[in-house]
Amino acid sequence: MSRIPGSQSGKYQVTLGNLDRLNTSNPQSIEIPATAIMHPQYNDVTVENDVALLKLDTPLNFTDHPHIRPICLSSDANPNPGTKVKIAGWGSILGSKVNTMKSLWSIMNDLNAALTHVTAFQVALYRIMYVINQEACQDNFPMFNISKNVICTQSGGKNVCNGDSGSSLMYQTPAGYYLSAGITSFGREACSPEYGAVFTRTASM
Repeated sequence: MSRIPGSQSGKYQVTLGNLDRLNTSNPQSIEIPATAIMHPQYNDVTVENDVALLKLDTPLNFTDHPHIRPICLSSDANPNPGTKVKIAGWGSILGSKVNTMKSLWSIMNDLNAALTHVTAFQVALYRIMYVINQEACQDNFPMFNISKNVICTQSGGKNVCNGDSGSSLMYQTPAGYYLSAGITSFGREACSPEYGAVFTRTASM
């Protein structure tokens, strides 16, 4: 994994089909080089537009890899307050005293330094949380401008944590399939479940 000098975009190696990040011998796992393209209006101070596109250098043939499936995206993926959502990732389940207000790009841009602060879990897990309204989210994060371009969640006793940045926020539609509605952006210090977390709203990007 390397960076393009002078740019926040760069080349990365994407691993697909493996839930265990330390198991490098999984026969169903494949690696594909990819180019990371940051949002042109990403703001490292306000953390607005905290999203990047990973463009695979080689298209993935889902027929050849039936255990790897894409998740649905939609411009209508706007879960209402109270909606139950799932967040899947390799983030810490122990909590941390490290400031977790690290955006996806700040971690990607300084991966080696970031890893010294991340207590990541070996196997991908998911957490169940609930969407809250923008007003409650603004109260939880008064240091940020909580815009319509983000989704906020909260749940007693659980939260995203170090290592979860970039993870998908998903919810199940009445038809039974899952939509990706958000991308993990940031939370409060020590992964406090009291304040929940903020996600980039995919429908706004």
